[in-house]
Amino acid sequence: MMKYDPNYKKVSFSTQIEIEWKYMLSSMLRLYGFAEYEKYFHNKDYDLKYRDELMKIAEESGFMNSKTIEIYYLILKLYEGSNEISNTINNEKSDDMYNRLKDIIDMHSFSFDKSECFQLYIHLFNYLNIKKLNSGKDFSREEFEIAMKMIENDLLIHNGSIDPGWFRGVFSKAFNAGEIKYAEDFIENIKTL
Repeated sequence: MMKYDPNYKKVSFSTQIEIEWKYMLSSMLRLYGFAEYEKYFHNKDYDLKYRDELMKIAEESGFMNSKTIEIYYLILKLYEGSNEISNTINNEKSDDMYNRLKDIIDMHSFSFDKSECFQLYIHLFNYLNIKKLNSGKDFSREEFEIAMKMIENDLLIHNGSIDPGWFRGVFSKAFNAGEIKYAEDFIENIKTL
């Protein structure tokens, strides 16, 4: 709105302030989510001292009606820190958050560009990987369903080809989930690219 109204004739200052807050909040939640991911999977050390304040703003601002803010808020909640994740990853509340996040991403994937949408699905894989590491359970079916959504949203094909790692990953996820026919069809479809 602001981009196409440079003289601010249609967009009030209060609307501009709200838009800027939503943008800032979603951007910061996104960055903190990626930092938490790197802390857990890559043993990075980031000072995330404003995390609690950021979460409080998200919870109390009334901006949770923004799906972008809600998505990145839930992602950050799932990465609450490697020690907390290890202790709480198997509880029902985390699974409920994961399922809610997955549903929101699936329903609103069209709102994001391909690279952003790709990253959202990666966060879902990360949650399942953390659960697998801490519980030893098999999440092949869930991983297969995420991979199918990525294919449906055309997130894995770039410049007419698929990365070999993703090719193997999708095939193995289908195979491990017992979806042999899907795995065979996937190979045939990729051959035509």
